[in-house]
Amino acid sequence: MLSLSGATSLCRYVPTEGAPASVALSLRTWWPPAPQGQVLAYYEDLGAANKKKPKGQVSIVRVAHLGVGGGAGLDEEKSSRAFGFDTKENKSFVVYADTMAEKLQWMRVLCRACGQARDEVSIEERYKSLLEPDGGGGGGVTEIAEAAALIRGGRHAPAAEKLEESLSKLEGTDERACAFHQLGKARCELRDYAAAHEAFGQAAALAPAECATQLQLQLAWCLWQRGCHDEAAALYAEVLEHDPLCCHALLDRSRMHLGVGRWAEALADLKMVIALDCESADIHNDVGVCYFELDRYAKALAAFDASIGAKSDYAPAYANRGNCRKKQGAESYGDALSDYTRAIELDSRNPKAYNNRGALLLKMGKYAPAIADFELALELDPAYEAAERNRAIAKERLTGGGITVTLTPAAFTRGANIQ
Repeated sequence: MLSLSGATSLCRYVPTEGAPASVALSLRTWWPPAPQGQVLAYYEDLGAANKKKPKGQVSIVRVAHLGVGGGAGLDEEKSSRAFGFDTKENKSFVVYADTMAEKLQWMRVLCRACGQARDEVSIEERYKSLLEPDGGGGGGVTEIAEAAALIRGGRHAPAAEKLEESLSKLEGTDERACAFHQLGKARCELRDYAAAHEAFGQAAALAPAECATQLQLQLAWCLWQRGCHDEAAALYAEVLEHDPLCCHALLDRSRMHLGVGRWAEALADLKMVIALDCESADIHNDVGVCYFELDRYAKALAAFDASIGAKSDYAPAYANRGNCRKKQGAESYGDALSDYTRAIELDSRNPKAYNNRGALLLKMGKYAPAIADFELALELDPAYEAAERNRAIAKERLTGGGITVTLTPAAFTRGANIQ
């Protein structure tokens, strides 16, 4: 039970090596958020906490998320609501709250108290005067504002050329940091992620510390897009070391995990994103994909329902809910077929939706309409091998052939990656 603004402010504790065997933690004196350096009292049990008889005190130096499976013996549900912190007294704590929202309250208070969170300013805000059309100045400064306008207008190649030219003229540190950052943005849009990574790295070396998080996120994005997942993960972890509640880092990292099939890791990050009120239709859809791939179909269905509830015309959620309902057996085929049809109505250019509906029609013994769907999928994507194989099966069965083939699994549609 935890209520930071109420009479009781307690959280269960899971012992870790070197820590007291049984304690309760109290934030009774920590709301509103405590000044940096205030100690945290801990108690033998809830009774001792209610009597205000602390067993000891600790000073927190670092708050951190737990990795997947790092919940000190907690089950999955409790583990997702747990976090850890280290202290000056070399006692490491793992605690868990009743809800994700309460966990976030704890983490916010503790991060403020130990001075872990840092003040941040975006590059655009820091160098606003250089990016404005009337920024003025010579020696390459004018070109920065002109290139920024080109980027806003979608003309990324000429913007990159102008910035490369301006960098040869610029001498001031601020101007060069801003120019490198704009160059990185242009190169990203051109999908030249190696060059973008180099530009963002130059900007990070020159920009003030208050801009570090944004640049680390952009560097991690470039590494992710280049397939350097371990290096990107290390950068995301570094951002979250300073700000465990950075929604952008959690969301980007979850999408990276999705792309390589790390479903449990992606799900843990997505749960945090939703708890931070950053939820959207595509985020709920991604949660559903994780649950489906982990064979937890009831939770997957609930997530796809939430996605559709957030955005009633979100086609990927209908397609994915159709896949989920198909897993429930013949009694749900009708609902699955309706979902596939709705997905096609909302996005008639998606070959996966036609293939998935065709696969269900084939399973239902409706060979002619199944063939029609596979052919529509192939019109949209002539190289779609799954649709080609499924069409061959449907044609063989329509003509009475005795072929026995396993259908190609349904294809999932995930939320779009963000930068």
